[in-house]
Amino acid sequence: MNNKITIDFSEKRSEKRFPINSEVKITIKSSNKTITGRCMNISGSGLLISTDKAIGTDKEVLIDISEGKIEYGAEAAVVRCEETNGQFLIGIKVTNQIK
Repeated sequence: MNNKITIDFSEKRSEKRFPINSEVKITIKSSNKTITGRCMNISGSGLLISTDKAIGTDKEVLIDISEGKIEYGAEAAVVRCEETNGQFLIGIKVTNQIK
């Protein structure tokens, strides 16, 4: 029996955000470099992630969250990167949900 929860946002409501606090792996497609961070919230169209490394806007990335019962993957683009108290808040726009 598979106890994983797959998040499906086929009915997109970009204004509704859900707090999540899960570890996320971000792979920058152009360099295949991987960065880990914490997903702070998630919606049908994007995610807000906190990391200790900056990622340039307009970078194409792969998102992977596999923690506990949460399993989520997407192709996405970085739309915002702001430094706050030594951490970077990365705004991610989902372009294609994979899982």
